Amino acid sequence: MNPSGWIVAVTILVLVGWVLAQPLLRPMRRGSAVPSEVSSLQAQVDQVIETMRELDFDYALGKISGEDYSPGRVALLARGAELLKELDPQRGLAARARSQQEESLEREIAARRKAPASPRLGSDQLEDEIRTRRRAPQGQKKEVGSRRAGLCSRCGQAIQVGDRFCPHCGVALNHAI
Repeated sequence: MNPSGWIVAVTILVLVGWVLAQPLLRPMRRGSAVPSEVSSLQAQVDQVIETMRELDFDYALGKISGEDYSPGRVALLARGAELLKELDPQRGLAARARSQQEESLEREIAARRKAPASPRLGSDQLEDEIRTRRRAPQGQKKEVGSRRAGLCSRCGQAIQVGDRFCPHCGVALNHAI
């Protein structure tokens, strides 16, 4: 192989090595990755919960007697409580952030509840309106609010003023409404 071929091969090899090493050389961003201890504890908690589910299921099916079930469940509950106590301080920051989000959500909900409600039809009024619309012949115009609306001759859905096509089925309307 000639020297220029060697140079090209070495250059390509260096570039490939550089691209592959980038994730390892880049500093880890804070908060973007879950620390291994937290994820390990969370995996153990999940395992305890799954084991408890299996134990409950087996007991419900009669595979395990009451004398085996009770101590096993107590031991699993104790282990789960220990794991959660270890995990809580490490998840403190996330919990505080979640509580702040929940508080802002609660404030927004309270503000929306205080806002005047939009007028709604009672169930009897709504049923009467549905019956009236079903009885009306297709294509008949009916006053809806301040705009006049008609019904599509093909599907019977409402058509607004200025519609050239039915918004439901897409049929071209013969006349301007």
